[in-house]
Amino acid sequence: MSLELSESDSSPSSDKENLPRKMGSFKLIRKLGEGAMGVVYEAIHEPSGRRAAVKEMTTADLRNTTGYKRWEREIDILKTLKHPNIVRFYANGRSKSVPYLAMELVEGEALDKLLKKRGAFDWRTVAILGAQLCDALHHAHQSKIIHRDLKPSNLMLTGTPQRPILKLADFGIAKALEETGITATGRTVGTAAYMAPEQIAEPDTISHKTDLYSLGIVLYQLVTGELPFNGATYAAMMTLHLKEKPPRASSKAHLPPEFDDLIDQLLSKAPQDRPFDALAVGERLRAIAAMDWKPQEKLPPRATTEVRTRPRPTSTIERAGWNPETIATLGLVVSLVLILSFMLWYIFAPVSTDSLYTQVKAVMDTDNRLAIRDSRFQAKLDELLIRSDLGDRFEQVRSWKDRAMFFEAEDKARTIKIPGQAGSLKRAPSNPIEELYAQTAAEAQRLEADLELEKSAQRWRSMAEQIDAEAPEERGWRALALSEAEKNQAKLQELRQAIDDEMKRARSLIETQSGGVRQAIPIWQNLIEKYWIYPDLRPLLTRGPLQRLVDNGMAPPDIVNRP
Repeated sequence: MSLELSESDSSPSSDKENLPRKMGSFKLIRKLGEGAMGVVYEAIHEPSGRRAAVKEMTTADLRNTTGYKRWEREIDILKTLKHPNIVRFYANGRSKSVPYLAMELVEGEALDKLLKKRGAFDWRTVAILGAQLCDALHHAHQSKIIHRDLKPSNLMLTGTPQRPILKLADFGIAKALEETGITATGRTVGTAAYMAPEQIAEPDTISHKTDLYSLGIVLYQLVTGELPFNGATYAAMMTLHLKEKPPRASSKAHLPPEFDDLIDQLLSKAPQDRPFDALAVGERLRAIAAMDWKPQEKLPPRATTEVRTRPRPTSTIERAGWNPETIATLGLVVSLVLILSFMLWYIFAPVSTDSLYTQVKAVMDTDNRLAIRDSRFQAKLDELLIRSDLGDRFEQVRSWKDRAMFFEAEDKARTIKIPGQAGSLKRAPSNPIEELYAQTAAEAQRLEADLELEKSAQRWRSMAEQIDAEAPEERGWRALALSEAEKNQAKLQELRQAIDDEMKRARSLIETQSGGVRQAIPIWQNLIEKYWIYPDLRPLLTRGPLQRLVDNGMAPPDIVNRP
């Protein structure tokens, strides 16, 4: 069924540049860009004051059945995906018959624009950003969503130079693996420069590894500033993807051999030859980012020129039977021995505890997960922890070790399959502590789904109590369990504060205004309608001044009943 707009319907083209203007509860204030599926504006959500990016559907797509279905699909997918490296969904709706989608406003620039401005990125930066992109892809793949259109223009860079953050956007042509019928069978969808061979030749067979190929193209382009294939036409580009082997990234840029090999593997023609999943790629990229690698510049070969000279007179040393070349060689050997001795002393000389403490503190102060998880830093931290002259700094160093172990446990936890949770790409628990985590997470998530936040927090605290606080290998898991409990407690506290603020406003109306009871009752009714679904909050909604009003006959009894 096709969608039609009558002449009386408002079209976004008629007033899109008349800014500011309203779209639902959002006020559009500035145009950010325009794409195939709509126009994007910077906007303010007026009730909350929160800034957002609002995409307004174009009239052409609104009239097109396929375009409208893609629009609806992007909304459904964004509602499903909740990850720090994926642009967040806020709301959607219609304004004067025109659909709109409100999303997180990313303060930054798309990578394609940055490539044009500055050229290729440093290999370490690319590895860090690539690892974040892998986290986003793994989250999508766990939900059986294939992006199908990975490219620099869909990747937003925000954060700071010290802590860059990558955001994946535009799921307009993403595909759910079980989905059928939205695109015609056998139809190729995507951007030619980044398409995997199977996406071109057999689009019905795509999998999560299709995104891995596109990821390889993106990494290649970021680190070299060029695409691996440059076809003059759409058809030529597709042929290159299908038949030609791309040149190694190392032929165009300096990068570690491990990074070069990973990109080459991602660009394998056959999906089975690519890495297992985005999670595995992310782990390899994090290891690469932590490497201490420097390029070895190749010197050009020296030119040789024949020079004719007169015979050199024999020196006194030669007449004495010494060969000058032998003398030079002996001098070189002595020099090398002295240099090597100094280097060995420099490398193996013990570092003072104060110096080691300063080095470790500098890294811990950044709270940079990659740096803290680096094996060389871990060795320094472990060395510092056993120093006998730490004095009153021991507890501080131990807390740093706990933080590092927390990061390790958190990274492992993300790879563990939780009972009852969708997704086949995660692994089974490999030891008793991981089995305890999986069981706890399953129960806690069930409680959270029922909005039983206090019980969920208690379940995480119960896990922490079962862990030996003095066992070094278990302390990270204990910290992880307590962190999950604290998240639920913080959420509860936020909700309780919101109720308390509204209760105070209602009491103020009763105490200061004539007819305040009549004005206060809708406030309480709204609180009950909004928060009754939380079992932990019901006592707050059925006690105090509201109940006294019922007891005194000033409010109807059913006001304190569940809506």
